[in-house]
Amino acid sequence: MSFRTLVKQNSMLLWNTFGIAAFLHLFTNHIASIKLTYGPSMLPTINVRDEAVFISKFHRRGRDVKVGDIVSVRHPLEPDERAVKRVLGMPGDFVLRDAPGSQDELMIQVRASISAQEWET
Repeated sequence: MSFRTLVKQNSMLLWNTFGIAAFLHLFTNHIASIKLTYGPSMLPTINVRDEAVFISKFHRRGRDVKVGDIVSVRHPLEPDERAVKRVLGMPGDFVLRDAPGSQDELMIQVRASISAQEWET
C-alpha cells in the first residue's frame, strides 16, 4: 500500500468522524437530547433512578409550554444539575400546594414564570 493511498483513506476516516461529531453536536444542542434521571420527585410518572427522558429543544426557554407538560430546568439548589418537573400552572393560575385530600388544601397563585436563564439550553 502506497503512502498516498494510506493518507487518502485516513483523511476520509477523519472527515467522516468530524461529520458525525458535528451532526451529534447540532442534534443534541438544537433538536433533542436524552438524559438519565434520578430522584423520587416525579413518581409515579418517572422512576426513581436511571429512567431515560427525551428532551425536545423545540420548546426552548418556555416557548409554547402549557399545563401538564414536563420540562427540564436548572436545579435551584445545584446550578450544575438539571431538574425535570411537571408544569402545574401558568402565571395567574391557582394550584393546590399539597396533595389533594391532604389535611391542609391550601391554594396558591402562580405569580411568576421561570426566567429564560433557567430553561434547558
